[in-house]
Amino acid sequence: MIPETYKIQNGCHNCKKVFKFCDYESEPEFYCTFKATKRPLCGSLVLEEIFCPKKFNAKLYDKRYAAWTKWSEGREVNPAGICENYR
Repeated sequence: MIPETYKIQNGCHNCKKVFKFCDYESEPEFYCTFKATKRPLCGSLVLEEIFCPKKFNAKLYDKRYAAWTKWSEGREVNPAGICENYR
């Protein structure tokens, strides 16, 4: 039984400035969006953000994958982390 004093603490996992990337057969990943440029498609099937939704196009896929990689680089955070910009 869970004690009455149980609570979920604040952290990146419930911050309004975090993007939660999730896909089939993988653990969720959390990315800070604080002062970020507009987020490109992430390629997630679960989130319905696949890079080539209708017909596969290698050039388009590579372009969108590169945009996601560039945007996400250095933004990944630990879900239990917290910073002064938490909201």
